[in-house]
Amino acid sequence: LRKRLLSLCEATLAPECLVLAEPVYVSISLSVWAEADDPHLSFSLQAMIQEALSRYLDPIGQEGKGGWRLGTLPTYAQLDMLLRTLRGPGRVTRFLATARYVDRTGPHECALEDLRPNPFSIPVPGTHRVYIELPGAQG
Repeated sequence: LRKRLLSLCEATLAPECLVLAEPVYVSISLSVWAEADDPHLSFSLQAMIQEALSRYLDPIGQEGKGGWRLGTLPTYAQLDMLLRTLRGPGRVTRFLATARYVDRTGPHECALEDLRPNPFSIPVPGTHRVYIELPGAQG
């Protein structure tokens, strides 16, 4: 593969500069707390949030949108913007985002904002938990 790629590259590329590596799939999971406008719509709100997160984190993209480039991960601010602009039967009040991945040194897990950049990373949707707070509920 290396030989074939070098034959297709420009002559200015030095062979030692060509890096072949497997991607590092970073599973991004969110715990989201949201307030429902109506208790009867709490499951709709939960499903809407989970669907939006899975669609946003899809590495391939959908409906003509490109997905994620190799080495690019969503930021906490981007996820915050996505969740705060959702229109539905409630609103997101807070969330936590974690990143899990396995590289050559083993499995790792950390807060998304603590994740160190990696030029070979690709985001994938993890397991999202959506907690619904009902109107008038105490505690």
